[in-house]
Amino acid sequence: MSQAVSNIPFESDAKFHTFLLSKILKHPFLVLLLIGIITLLLSWHIRDLTFRTSVYDMVVEDLPETVRYATFKEIFGSDEIIRVVIRTDGVFESKNFNYIKQLSAAVEQLDGVRRVVSLAAMKNAVELSGPWSLEKFREKISPISLIRKNLLSEDQRTTVLTVVLAKHSDKQSIIDDIQTLIEAAPPDISVYQIGMPTVSQAMASYTENDFLSLPPITLLLVSVILWFLYRNWVGVIAPLGAVVAALIWTLGLMGWMGVPLSMMTMIVPVFLIAVGTAYCMHIMSTYLNDAQYTDSRQTAVLHCYARMSLPTVLAVTTTVIGLSSLLVNRIQSIHEFALFASFGIISLLVILFTAFPAALLLLPQGKPRRTTKTGSDIFDRCLEFIIRLNLKHRRPSLIGLGVIALVCLAGIFFLVVETNPAGFFKPDTTISRHFHDIYQDLSGSFPVNVVMAADESDYF
Repeated sequence: MSQAVSNIPFESDAKFHTFLLSKILKHPFLVLLLIGIITLLLSWHIRDLTFRTSVYDMVVEDLPETVRYATFKEIFGSDEIIRVVIRTDGVFESKNFNYIKQLSAAVEQLDGVRRVVSLAAMKNAVELSGPWSLEKFREKISPISLIRKNLLSEDQRTTVLTVVLAKHSDKQSIIDDIQTLIEAAPPDISVYQIGMPTVSQAMASYTENDFLSLPPITLLLVSVILWFLYRNWVGVIAPLGAVVAALIWTLGLMGWMGVPLSMMTMIVPVFLIAVGTAYCMHIMSTYLNDAQYTDSRQTAVLHCYARMSLPTVLAVTTTVIGLSSLLVNRIQSIHEFALFASFGIISLLVILFTAFPAALLLLPQGKPRRTTKTGSDIFDRCLEFIIRLNLKHRRPSLIGLGVIALVCLAGIFFLVVETNPAGFFKPDTTISRHFHDIYQDLSGSFPVNVVMAADESDYF
């Protein structure tokens, strides 16, 4: 046992241990109070967090296509549409067409709707010269290729209302109002809405739900793992406290700066919990091991940080460098993820070198763990087996790893870049089902605009 103590390196002339750490260990309550005040102040700004979840978050601002699209919107207004799909046993049945006509008129009256393109609106337009029967209207429009699959399915059982939204309209309100109208549909008629605004709304809903559920679930899972590994409540509370504090600092700063949570920045909390817990575990494991061979918590903390300070700083530095490489990307939301993930990791480093040793000093010293055939002993046995296998069979091990590496390398050529926003959702979600349903009988739900320009006025 005395030999284990003598093998612990501790250099008294290291600046960190002789100055900062000694000050922290002399005033642990003051350090915890200071970190607690900072955490409390930043936690106040978490309430200012908002959500920004749109497919346009992934747009590169300085691309020529983006500039052209912005010019298009300035000239023609918003190009966002919602398509209301109506499935019946026959579109030109009198009761069905009357419902389509009523729904089209009701949707057109909604605030923020610029116009509605529908069979009912088309019939109203041609009736300016006199009333048309449904049979006559059907005979006239059925041969028109522009109408087939755009407004009317081949079997004439499905039609669609193309709802064109006004610029700067409240899309959430329009979606809710249309949904209210849809829910009043007759039981023998199936109606749903799909389009870029509804996809963005679904993204916002799933993002908010994930943000509220994933971090607590991750923390609970990490707590179970920490308890399973350490069988010591100190080994659970100290790492989780450090990670949660860093998480509060990061989210509080985002709320303070007015940076909303997007599809990318939503990853930050889970990322910090996963990566931050690993850093805490390295320090915690070393501390609990040193605590078995020292007579005081202060000595155990000093020995622990003598060994773990440099590796922890290097680990955090390499992580931040890796995240910073994302800054060369031209997408703003990826920049935000890199910046706040880096801030979170650096915040954790500050907490690990201030509040964490103070907490270890005040918390009860960990007791030596009993050697059992479960828990960490199983992990030790597995590691020993892998080491023996590699040492005794080096050539087969290297060949096996090489084969695996080659197979994985070949898989790179089969990577698919997915830019379809509907592909972000699981197949069984409502949005995904509606997205794939509409083009079975009709055209899709996302518009494609073709712009033509001329040098003289009134050319077209």
